[in-house]
Amino acid sequence: MHTSRIPSSGFRKWLSIPLLMMLFAAIMIGTAHAAPLEATWKLSQEGDLQPLDWRLTLEFNRPVSVLELSKKIKCLTASATTMFTVINATDTASPLLSQPLPSERTRFILGPKSPAKNLNDCLITIAEGLSAAGGEPLASAVQVKFECRDTVDVLSVEPFYTADEGRGIAVTVSKPIDAAALKRKLRILPPIGRINSY
Repeated sequence: MHTSRIPSSGFRKWLSIPLLMMLFAAIMIGTAHAAPLEATWKLSQEGDLQPLDWRLTLEFNRPVSVLELSKKIKCLTASATTMFTVINATDTASPLLSQPLPSERTRFILGPKSPAKNLNDCLITIAEGLSAAGGEPLASAVQVKFECRDTVDVLSVEPFYTADEGRGIAVTVSKPIDAAALKRKLRILPPIGRINSY
């Protein structure tokens, strides 16, 4: 009968390698799961005044389910709960996509179900506890507050000069407006003769 002996120092080294690998994997998994969910937001226009058909981009550091988001988000307009929609687009400037986006993703575009009323305050709140796979939930509530206003976009401003009208500027806007009201809001130095709006 023949018996083989494995030196104890070799066995310990052989056993320590898998144990170290398992310990390293456990540390990596633990740190990956420990990161809390973070949310950032951006409105389609700069500032606290937004158009009646506002758009809000929500971005998370991990994929969030649209179902979970809908349970934790609330939209108040003039202190009353209002309906909003998750828009099937990847940013506020791009058109709607023909194919649906995945239900779990890091970016969501929100907008009102119907345009808001003029001069109403809007408050969107994402409650703490919103969860996403692979980590801690949202640690604190996220709030976005702005005022909805009927806005007019200035499309172009061009100088002009004619013998009949003299010199001035032509302002092209997105909606019809009163030229006198526009002139009261403009400050141009040195003064010009005439302002036409189109």
